[in-house]
Amino acid sequence: MDLYDAALALQRAQDHYLCWREMHDAVTALPSGGAVPPWVNETVASMHTDAELRDRDQAALWLAASESRIRLGLRDARVEHWYQQGKALRYALILCRNRLEGLARQVAGSAAPTDPAPESHDAAQTPDLADAPAALELLREQVGVLGVEIAAWESRRRPVERVCSLRDLQAILADPRHPADKQQLESVVARATSVSLPPSLPCVQLRWDAVSGQIDRADVVAAEGLEDAPPTNDSCALGSSDNIAA
Repeated sequence: MDLYDAALALQRAQDHYLCWREMHDAVTALPSGGAVPPWVNETVASMHTDAELRDRDQAALWLAASESRIRLGLRDARVEHWYQQGKALRYALILCRNRLEGLARQVAGSAAPTDPAPESHDAAQTPDLADAPAALELLREQVGVLGVEIAAWESRRRPVERVCSLRDLQAILADPRHPADKQQLESVVARATSVSLPPSLPCVQLRWDAVSGQIDRADVVAAEGLEDAPPTNDSCALGSSDNIAA
């Protein structure tokens, strides 16, 4: 798999998750035994699944059974896409360094005194090095830029810690395109809301993988004054929503 294939796989996984979320919301709103709208089965078919859902109860069972598979598929696709991005960046850096070293050797060789060759041979074999200084400078800049991009790519996989209010977490849960692990977050929110910390509003200290969105620590703590504070969704974003559309 290369970066192009990984991007396609990520887009496919994102589409499947968004479809699942849309169907889940629609089915949840149906009365017990209510008929499933035709578009739900059309969406199921578009996900390369031959299930035929007739009523709310059957659809709810299918959605529950497929949830883990779809969420894990999206998580794996994000990690693979991240890996392929780094692989492509490192390969580009190797190419730039090789070109830089090759051109530098070529320039150094042209500056060394040599016996004059026949004019016809010069015309066919000797490259025009008039633009070599500018080309060398451009390659050095490209090597520097790629080095910065690789450092940024590596930093994306480092564990991230934030303190989030309940409103932060609820806003993330309400955003179907956010890459956070929703199952884990739902459990965290349920635990936080069950804790009584008057007069403080509970908040959660999270530690997560910024690529996969997987949470490996969630501590409920007290925070004074959060009831008057505006939502701070950017302060605890489990990876930007842009990541899911990359």
